Amino acid sequence: MHLALARPVKSGSLLPKLPLVDSEGYYTWQSIWYTALLQAPPDIPLSLGDLVGISFRTFRERLRTFVSMLFWPTMLATFSVAGIRWCSLHFLNARTLELSPVLLHGGAIFVCFALLTFAQWELALRSIAVTRAALGADLDVKTSLVYAKRRKWAAMLLYNAAVFVPVVMMLLWAGVTVAYVFLYGHGKGMQPISFIFFSLVGLSATVTICWSLLISAMAFTILSFEDVKLGEIYSRTFKLTHAYLWRGGSYMILLSVTLFAVATAVNLPLLAVSLVDAIQSHSLTATNYEEPMYLQIMSAVSDSFINIILLGVAPIGMGFYYHDLCLRSEGRDIVSRIAKLKTPSVL
Repeated sequence: MHLALARPVKSGSLLPKLPLVDSEGYYTWQSIWYTALLQAPPDIPLSLGDLVGISFRTFRERLRTFVSMLFWPTMLATFSVAGIRWCSLHFLNARTLELSPVLLHGGAIFVCFALLTFAQWELALRSIAVTRAALGADLDVKTSLVYAKRRKWAAMLLYNAAVFVPVVMMLLWAGVTVAYVFLYGHGKGMQPISFIFFSLVGLSATVTICWSLLISAMAFTILSFEDVKLGEIYSRTFKLTHAYLWRGGSYMILLSVTLFAVATAVNLPLLAVSLVDAIQSHSLTATNYEEPMYLQIMSAVSDSFINIILLGVAPIGMGFYYHDLCLRSEGRDIVSRIAKLKTPSVL
């Protein structure tokens, strides 16, 4: 018994070449299963809003698979950060420099930091696997993870760069602002100049931070799809992004604002519970209010699920934007359609 393929694979696909038909010219069940699970990305350029929308939709359609991949490293990273914060605050509140407490707290912080590093490494690899699986670059998630582990050193480097480069830019502009306030902020008649200065700094900081985030994230995305050397990754990044810097910066703002709105919505129930607890304990205006342990645990769990959403949707969103840039800059859709015309039909 043979089945007909209900929905054909779109042109411009990142899907690998598979034997879609058997010796008699019928579609095989493997091709039907594969096409149903891993749909090719669109073969036409999309608007920025459509790119964000398809990123969330793709994550939602394969929610169980992606959550299972990101769950334990995200939980480990979140609780490691919570452990570092708790140990640091406990040591500061103890107000002692005796050797035993110093070694105890220092050892605990070191262990938490080591666990955090391991979790971040796993998240870097699994982010590559999620992106490749979402855009159908591999047969299954396990194959994507094998590719990610083979590029583990470059993945860790570019993953950290995607975090630290925008942070460095923020610190740079913060330093410029502090220096201006320290040198000229208290001068007489400086209000108009200060207004112009802060307006220019705010605009420049927004643009440069978005561009740094775009370039560093695009380099990580190119690593996810192109098996090339590290130096070539940066040249590919410049080639794809330089002609669309303003569009790319706008996309980073739109994606970031959307993710922030979703994270805020997910975190609202915990905020409500925290507010009720503060009111019941008469600590709403107290400066020394300390959350009870159950709220700290709930906060860590909530942060973990928020991070799963962020670490799932953001790489997928960059993957779709990378594909969109390939369509716009390299005409990948035209190339694939020409190749499709040259391929003889099997039906």
